[in-house]
Amino acid sequence: MNVTYKIVLFAATVVAGLSSIGYSQCTNSIAFGSATAPTTNSFQTISTCTYQEEYNTISGIVAGETYVSDADLGGCITVHSGTPAGPVVAFGSAPLTWTATVSGTYYIHYTLDCTTCATATSCVETSIACSSCAAAGPCSSITPLIGCGASIAVSLSGAGIWDTGTCGFSTPGLESIYSITATSTGIHSIDVTSISGGFIDFMWIDASLGCSSTAAWNCIADIGSTGNYGSFNWTAGNTYYIMIDPEVTTATNVTFDVNCPTTGPAVAGDCAAALPICTNLSFAVDPNGFGLVDELCTSCIANPSTNPSSSNSGCLLSGELNSTWFTVNVNTGGTLEFSFGAPGGGNCFDWIMWPYNATACAGISGNTLPPVACNWNSPCDSYTGVASTPPAGGSAGNFEPTMTVSAGQQFVICFSNYSSAYTSVPLNFFGTSDISCTTLPVEFGSLSIEHNNGVNHLFWNTLSEVNCDYFEIEKSYDSHEFVKIGEVKGSGTSLEISDYIFTDDRTIPGAVAYYRIKQLDFNGAFTYSETVSVTNDLNEKMKIVRAYPNPTSNHLKVDLVLAEDSDLFFTMTDLSGKIVYEQSSHYTEGAKSFTFPVDKLGNGCYLLKINNRDLECSEIVRFFVEN
Repeated sequence: MNVTYKIVLFAATVVAGLSSIGYSQCTNSIAFGSATAPTTNSFQTISTCTYQEEYNTISGIVAGETYVSDADLGGCITVHSGTPAGPVVAFGSAPLTWTATVSGTYYIHYTLDCTTCATATSCVETSIACSSCAAAGPCSSITPLIGCGASIAVSLSGAGIWDTGTCGFSTPGLESIYSITATSTGIHSIDVTSISGGFIDFMWIDASLGCSSTAAWNCIADIGSTGNYGSFNWTAGNTYYIMIDPEVTTATNVTFDVNCPTTGPAVAGDCAAALPICTNLSFAVDPNGFGLVDELCTSCIANPSTNPSSSNSGCLLSGELNSTWFTVNVNTGGTLEFSFGAPGGGNCFDWIMWPYNATACAGISGNTLPPVACNWNSPCDSYTGVASTPPAGGSAGNFEPTMTVSAGQQFVICFSNYSSAYTSVPLNFFGTSDISCTTLPVEFGSLSIEHNNGVNHLFWNTLSEVNCDYFEIEKSYDSHEFVKIGEVKGSGTSLEISDYIFTDDRTIPGAVAYYRIKQLDFNGAFTYSETVSVTNDLNEKMKIVRAYPNPTSNHLKVDLVLAEDSDLFFTMTDLSGKIVYEQSSHYTEGAKSFTFPVDKLGNGCYLLKINNRDLECSEIVRFFVEN
């Protein structure tokens, strides 16, 4: 697929209500790509690959509003209301400006030119904007910060919507707003580690007071150089907004984090207030109960009595008791190992760990999310964690097996101070994976795939994006070895659902193809989607997709696809014709995978013949054995 970049020209030939025009207003019959009508004058992508014989469906159009429809390769646009062949609202060359006559669903048809309804094989990116709607203010795209010490790099350019003057200076630049929930009560500040391009005003407000240009924003500082700025008292559990607003409209860049108080016990008695873990740390605990909400049942799905990762005792057998909650973000994949406490302390420290996302806390309290690991401290020696080989002084009963993790994975841990101790607990990571508070680039939503006439269409969306640069589409025929086959541009930073599509027309008949999406942000961090698969149309009665490894020493694997249910006869011979292996059985249609043992065969060349008597066809595989 060719990914093109859009240049929007704000000049259009518009002809509305064209019932008598001599041109051909098209009513293509193929529906492809849909979107909800935009409410701002920013262009919204409908589809990255609409062919000029298809139409897009736009719901939620508002009567009286003016919209602009565009296709990045130009061509001609026809707008119908009511049905795909309903009244023509507008007709002309792209980009096309038109005004909705009634509210409801509209249909945007794309063709090669405005004189015929001829189709074309070019794949175009289609988009729509509401030119009469107001531009989106900064409150419509608030980026959540992971927590204290989590560094974020921001690049801003152009004019903004607001000019608050909160810090005593005009701020015509582009605003950007962030949210953070305080995990401790006390004095907070802003650490600026790099800044260029001009002065930037930093402001904050309690989120309960709302987000608007007229809200009572508090000035942190007018910042033009690195350093620590501000002194503002936040309350644990409250959410706050931080706004940065440049004093210039030219490009400015700043990297900052929130500096939080570190004294006193860790105040994170509930999952929603979990502390983000960026590196090794030591945290204070006391008998602080279960927080505001008792979130754990016992001997249940979310907190089972049977350990999910080892033969050690189950999870928090006494429920949520004197709890401290943490989130762990994997920045670089590898092995995850960690320890709470130190040997010989005599305290009982228990913990339980689940996969983490936006709905994890609800899944835990609702008893629908099972844990991935846990430990009920067997000998109460104040030392527990994850490590297949316990560190010096550690007991095997207190440590769970080493975990293999991938970049982008997140976990939430509930630590239980069963002994009601007043103490400091060190938390140390010592696996090969890198733990950090780098903001994850995306939160993937749905991912699906459709096969049609030899072409695979991959559809996905994201629930939110932070500094999302682009997506790489990866493909495999064995679900293990993936290769990049294309790219799709991301949406940058967005807290709204964004839809994407990629088309793969290089398919193998009868083969099972596996796809996954690798998302990369502007500073190189990445995360993977789940993997989906599809079986391509089979144009033959029986087709061997792959035979591997070749040469081999232990076994030969054969991936094969059948057009119909069949009886198969497998015969393996050496070059003299001597039969060294035979097998037969009945198989249903579709993709099949077979494994043949060859470890007892001598070195040399062999033939595997697969005979399908029902379909009157056969396949032969030539392979070598090298021991």
